[in-house]
Amino acid sequence: MTPLKLEVVSFTASFMTDNFTLEELKVILAYNKTSAGRKAIALMPQMMGQLQVIMQKTIPQLIRNFQASMKNKMENTKKNKS
Repeated sequence: MTPLKLEVVSFTASFMTDNFTLEELKVILAYNKTSAGRKAIALMPQMMGQLQVIMQKTIPQLIRNFQASMKNKMENTKKNKS
C-alpha cells in the first residue's frame, strides 16, 4: 500500500470509528453491499469532484464576506473603546 493510500485508509477508519457506533458501522457495511450502496460508492468520486468545483467558486466570496465582517467588528470595537 502506498503511503498516500495508507494515510487515506487510516483517516477514514479513524473518522468512521470516531463518529459512528459499531452498530451504525454494521448498518453502513450492509448498505454498501446492496446495489444502491455500490452505486453510491461508485458515484461518490464524481459527486465530490463536482462539489469541489462549486466550492472553488464560492469560497472566495465567503472569505471576502468574512473579512468584511471582521473589519466591521474591529472598527466597531475601536469606536466603542474611544
